[in-house]
Amino acid sequence: MDLKRLLVVAALMAVGYYFWTHRAPAPAPASAPSENSAASWDGTSCVRLAEAANVALGDASRLLLHLPVDQASWRDAEGRVQSALGSAESACGGAASERDRAVADEVRAALATMRTLLGELSAGAAGGGGATAIVQRQEEIDRHLDGARSHLRS
Repeated sequence: MDLKRLLVVAALMAVGYYFWTHRAPAPAPASAPSENSAASWDGTSCVRLAEAANVALGDASRLLLHLPVDQASWRDAEGRVQSALGSAESACGGAASERDRAVADEVRAALATMRTLLGELSAGAAGGGGATAIVQRQEEIDRHLDGARSHLRS
């Protein structure tokens, strides 16, 4: 194995390790909503679905650790991430109050960064270079999700 491939494999292993250690915790079981909260926007669900999309993205990124990348597996994983991102986006619509809009804005920013990272990972899976700022993008996603959680608590 030449030095370039060895460095690529080492970088992908570092990325996989980062995603493994920074994955979102499993969501807590949902409690039954009251009549008032059932009719209103659910920020907790919005954030949980975004966290689930982040976990799906981390799982998909780990496929890049095994070179060459199995394209069928990658397409399946990419589809799962796209589906999770779509679910989170639809759950985050309809925020009415200022606090809810702040939560939704933070989540939408995290989802946009996830889409960017997914595109970069897709390029890497296809052999076209790939993501060079994976850690920075994941940190940005984490900052936005942390911001959304803090708006929920306020």
